[in-house]
Formats: sequence, structure tokens, C-alpha cells
Amino acid sequence: MDVFVGENNKIRESLVIEALTKTAVRQGDWIMIPPYKGPKINHNVNIELGNNDEYQLYNLKEDIGQQNNLSTSNPEKLEQLKETYRNLSS
Repeated sequence: MDVFVGENNKIRESLVIEALTKTAVRQGDWIMIPPYKGPKINHNVNIELGNNDEYQLYNLKEDIGQQNNLSTSNPEKLEQLKETYRNLSS
């Protein structure tokens, strides 16, 4: 399992990450992105914005480009990461 170490060398198995005011949770090889409203793609520069009506779940070891949303095929992992996200975000 991947671990994350901050300045105090405390090992963290999970962390909340932020980009452009949106947050997600990373745990090991998994990342969960909660639903966000808005356009999915900025067509002016052809960049994905991370917006989606549904939860997104990716295994980064197998899908570094985050192309295959596993939220429906891995409901247990999705629920685990949603709980982790709630705990870390509060």
C-alpha cells in the first residue's frame, strides 16, 4: 500500500487532495472524486474539469489516466473512500 508522509514524517494511508477548489480522496492506488456540478470539459483548451453528476472511483495503478470509472462495479470500495473522505474533510 502507498503511504504519504508529511513534514513530520507521520505516515498517512489516506489524504484529501485539492485542485481548483475541488477535493478528492486518495488512498493507496485508489482515488475517489465526489460529484461536482458544471461542465465536464473546457472545450476551449480541451481539458477535463473533474465535474460529474456521480461519484468517480479509479484504480490509479491500473488506470493512471482515470478513464474507467469503477464506482458502480466496486460499491464497497466507493463506500469505504466516501467514509474516509467524510472523516478527513470534517
